[in-house]
Amino acid sequence: MEYGNSTKALGRVLGNILQFYAIRNTLKFRSENISEKSLDMLMEDIDRLNSEQFLNPCVAITTPININSIIHKNLLSLVYLTTVNDKNLLEVLAATLVSLYHTKILFVLANGRDLLALFEWCWLHGMVNVVAYILPDNQLFTYLRFPVFQIIGINQNHLQSFFPEKLKDLHGFAIKSPVITDINRVFKYKTRTGRIKYGGYIAKLVFAFIKKHNATFVKYKLNIPSGEIDFLTLNSLVENRTVDFSIHITPKLSENVEETQYVIKQNTCICLPTSVLPRYHYFDEPFRTSVWIILVLLLFLFMVLKIVSHILYGPKCSVFEALLEVIRLVTQQPLLKFQELGSKALSFLTVTMLLKSLILCCLYRSVVTSFLIKLIENPRISTWEDLKRSNVKVLINRVIYNELPNMTEYLPKEYHGVFTTSNDTELTSKKLSVMDTSLGYLLGEDHTRIQTKQQVRIPRLIFYTTGLCTASEMYGFPLKKYSPIRQILDRTIRQVLETGLLKKWEDDTFNECIEGKILYYPKFRGDFFEPLTVNDYRLIWITFFSSLSLSAFIFFWEISKRIKILK
Repeated sequence: MEYGNSTKALGRVLGNILQFYAIRNTLKFRSENISEKSLDMLMEDIDRLNSEQFLNPCVAITTPININSIIHKNLLSLVYLTTVNDKNLLEVLAATLVSLYHTKILFVLANGRDLLALFEWCWLHGMVNVVAYILPDNQLFTYLRFPVFQIIGINQNHLQSFFPEKLKDLHGFAIKSPVITDINRVFKYKTRTGRIKYGGYIAKLVFAFIKKHNATFVKYKLNIPSGEIDFLTLNSLVENRTVDFSIHITPKLSENVEETQYVIKQNTCICLPTSVLPRYHYFDEPFRTSVWIILVLLLFLFMVLKIVSHILYGPKCSVFEALLEVIRLVTQQPLLKFQELGSKALSFLTVTMLLKSLILCCLYRSVVTSFLIKLIENPRISTWEDLKRSNVKVLINRVIYNELPNMTEYLPKEYHGVFTTSNDTELTSKKLSVMDTSLGYLLGEDHTRIQTKQQVRIPRLIFYTTGLCTASEMYGFPLKKYSPIRQILDRTIRQVLETGLLKKWEDDTFNECIEGKILYYPKFRGDFFEPLTVNDYRLIWITFFSSLSLSAFIFFWEISKRIKILK
């Protein structure tokens, strides 16, 4: 296009923009391992390869760094358009600028007839920092979206107005999103004064953004149970433009959805209830096997000494009587008459054994009591094979459960049986508030941190986090494609992360849950809280019924003997 003086005027405008906004031809990033002299030589080589007037944008970089925000700030895209009504041309333009939407864009137009259509197209594609130069008229225009869509002229003498901050005030722009309970990220609760509030550290981030930019939040009502909503559902709602935004952070699952800078990066791990050793094992746990063997040998030795002593000093003592003496020692029964004890040495030994038996019995009772109170934890599950062999099922969302057959790439089919689901949406959507000790759960790192706080005041650890985790994923806010608010939302996220506010909000979440009475201790069910059963004391019952049977046998045997004598 040749327009004489207009081309020169465009050159002046372009030069003023480059100078005022300090847009340099070559961006330089140097690491400590590369000398300044070496980098300068590299830049000189780059400059020699470029033309003398309009230089190609270059980046000289010697260290890994995220340069997206720097590029967006220091890049000016120059676009020549002869018409705006050609859809094919706009599709090509959209594909060309796909990674440059957030840069400064200068459109050069042959005429201003389709200026409104161009700016509306720019807004729909998230292009906010846009200036249009009408070549024949030597005029500059841009647009404002809020409070109403309007085209405004730009005074070429006021360079600061070329790319004004258009999204600083959204003038009550409605940000619509579904809301589901996701402790400790997003939830509703009632304060002590009776006011309904949104809680959770992710909700606070969103409402900080809304307050800063004067927007409004509108809850989108879903017609499906909250227990059936997952990351796929949230992404699909944004993808088909049912909502513009999701207050819930998710991993990126679709190429047709824009995602903000990630808010958190974390693993999702399986959390399991702590299982305990069956109580009938507690009665042989106070002493090691070697100690039990030594104690039995000592009692046997005492019984032999008792028999030998009675043989030497009288009165006579049978093996049965000696065994009864040993039982009397173990149970701390009163001593027999002194003259029936045998020798003085045996009498002293009997008293000593009685004292030792008393001490050991006291220790045994105290240790067994301690075990019954605090319980003994079984070895924790650390592998998929261990989990498969256990009777614990991991509760997951029904939607994810139905997708398990398609996830064999990440989890072999043989382990799909460890997962279960429930029609009770309370169990699947409000996991932390109604955790059941008979089930395992799939929790993110932020969820496990609040679960740890939840268990601080409980006498013993009820749940533990295993090493069975998914790969680390990045979570950001899903937005509709070409969303113009992505840039300012990214800026808010960076500010919140850099100031440490997000960590503080996460720490405050637990108190909000307690205040709103939405977080309770896990339901007391499972091995930890079952009442004592016959099986727990089966050793005692076996001993008791064996003794009872032996006594009954001896009793009837003695009666039969007397009957024979009487006959």
